[in-house]
Amino acid sequence: IGRKLNWRVADIMHQGDAVAVVAPSATMDEVVVAATQKPLGGVLVADGPVLAGIVTEGDIRRALQHREKCFRLKASDVMTAKPVTVLPEALAKAALELMENRPKQISVLPVVEAGMVDFIDAGDMIVPGLTVEAVPGQTATQLAVKCEMEDGAFICTADVLHQPLQIYHPELNSC
Repeated sequence: IGRKLNWRVADIMHQGDAVAVVAPSATMDEVVVAATQKPLGGVLVADGPVLAGIVTEGDIRRALQHREKCFRLKASDVMTAKPVTVLPEALAKAALELMENRPKQISVLPVVEAGMVDFIDAGDMIVPGLTVEAVPGQTATQLAVKCEMEDGAFICTADVLHQPLQIYHPELNSC
């Protein structure tokens, strides 16, 4: 985790065709299809190059509670307007802090700069190949990482989103 937190957002963000983007007038059917085709945790709502909002998977679930009314809604009806955003040159660590240091934690952020709208999610900050397991009986209240050498590999214990985790990667030299 540690190495990626020091990377720039631009180095790990999803961009271009990899990002689900719809117009504010898109139907919920179009939003659900976009979220399914590009499963990154949300769909950006853009009016041309301008970010209008974001529809997260949680927004979709809440809209679906309205059953038949849901598919008469537009993206603009369910989106979070003026979402928290991050710049591409920001450190991933800053993006993670934006996601966590708020009354309701979020796991996705639009990346916006000069007409460019891209996307980063919390999972982008994890090194591929890590195995993550909950640590039974432990509680924690903040992001913390402790690394120790065990059988030739680093074992990192972390608290991410107030969930204690044990993180292992055989090729990491540090966390």
